[in-house]
Amino acid sequence: MHKTFVHALVSDKGNLGIDEEVRQSLRVFYQRNLYIDFLNHNPIDSVIAATEDDCLEKAAEKNFDFLILSWEGNIFDIHRYHHECIDAINALDQRTQGNWLVSGHIMDQEQNRLLYNDANAAEWKNSFWLFPITAFINVKQWVKLGKPKWGQEATDVVVRQAVPSKECIHDNYTPVELTAGVEEVEVHRVRKGWNIIDAALRQGWSVDNMSTNVRQQQTYLYPENNPDMYTKFWQSIHTMPKLNDQYKKVLETLIISKYPRRIRDTTWQCFIKNTEDYFPRSDLHGAIEWGNIDSLLLPCSGFKDFVVSTHKDTPQRNFNIIHFDIIGQCVKIKQMIIERWDGRRSTFESTLLAIGQEFVDPKNNKTQATDAFHMHSMKSLNEAYDHMLTFFDSEQHLEESWKLFKTFNHFYMEADMLVDPYSVIKLINTKNIYICLSDIAGWRNNILGYGYQNLRNDIINCLHAITRRGINGIVDYKDPGTDLQLWQSLTAAQEFLKLPPNQ
Repeated sequence: MHKTFVHALVSDKGNLGIDEEVRQSLRVFYQRNLYIDFLNHNPIDSVIAATEDDCLEKAAEKNFDFLILSWEGNIFDIHRYHHECIDAINALDQRTQGNWLVSGHIMDQEQNRLLYNDANAAEWKNSFWLFPITAFINVKQWVKLGKPKWGQEATDVVVRQAVPSKECIHDNYTPVELTAGVEEVEVHRVRKGWNIIDAALRQGWSVDNMSTNVRQQQTYLYPENNPDMYTKFWQSIHTMPKLNDQYKKVLETLIISKYPRRIRDTTWQCFIKNTEDYFPRSDLHGAIEWGNIDSLLLPCSGFKDFVVSTHKDTPQRNFNIIHFDIIGQCVKIKQMIIERWDGRRSTFESTLLAIGQEFVDPKNNKTQATDAFHMHSMKSLNEAYDHMLTFFDSEQHLEESWKLFKTFNHFYMEADMLVDPYSVIKLINTKNIYICLSDIAGWRNNILGYGYQNLRNDIINCLHAITRRGINGIVDYKDPGTDLQLWQSLTAAQEFLKLPPNQ
């Protein structure tokens, strides 16, 4: 017997403010690519409707066996996606002997919110939903069960208890499977898909999470999180002219500036020697007044954190030091150095080489220990030690200062301070800080990819996110509008960056 499949799109993003020309272009993309043309005897049809229930009704009217449901924002590989979906459905149907109703991107709401420290996480206890990316529905079983509704956001509903598997697709809130518990429970808050999950569990049928193979053939852009970015992305793509070879080469070079971490896995290296100035010069907008500063925030590069926090002109107190970096490997290296090095010249290079050895990865062009470090013109890692030593009276003084530095309160965080500074800011538990943004904004191709004013605005937004919490202090940064390294108060920097670069 031939099984029939239909792919449907839930066109549900009209209330987000997304540009309608963008939505229409994507509707045509879906309309042209929803039809599963490689299946023999498959009806020539596809479905686009405003709700999940409407899509299911249309699939049932056409007597399809299975429905592949997608939502706006899911961009799939037109060559592989349908094949993987059908293989996953056939495998599920065979394993369960047809006794299944729905499969999708299962999320445990309570665990998800606990992961992100939501104080109201308990309100979502026993709440499971299907994140609207891709879902499979056994249409014939759906009809037999009386066409249960998909289920939208609601409060205070009674459902069959869902028991999540201990194994998850990722993190701790994406269970591989939900099975039916023996009790009915009241759930205070539910989201999309809760009711069709409940309908399956009440039959004693499990609900499977979406297969890994399908996940690999789709990319969801989360338009609900940032409708403006979604619109601008597609508008930029649509209005980009045809590129000749010269423009193509430039685009390929600078496109990395739009990557989440802006540095390729094959080229990352941890800076082990700082190149910018460590301390302010009085001719640049006044010297730093350290005052009551007791928290320092710096990127995980070089030893500026050590020098700045233990220098003779720095107030002698027990600092909180927050080490952040956009490159996770650099955060790990920074933590390893602080924990493992004893401060002596004789152990400096050997400690770093041992750490670098742990990051040897021929697949990413890391074939020897020094490949983990950006060497500049250095012939050996000891040159970084010699550079540090210039800020101390002697090797013994440096060693004693390092031992003091190790006693400070150290925090480590992988983060992009210009895009999402909040993960770092939430670690600040004092009111007076020193933050070094170094050359983050104008680094390499960022100036081409964003322009100096957009990068200035990113710095302003980062500093504003700090000062609006009542935090004061100093920022050490390189202005992307002038390439000058500046030391200013947090408030003065925000005002300065609004001015034209020549003022």
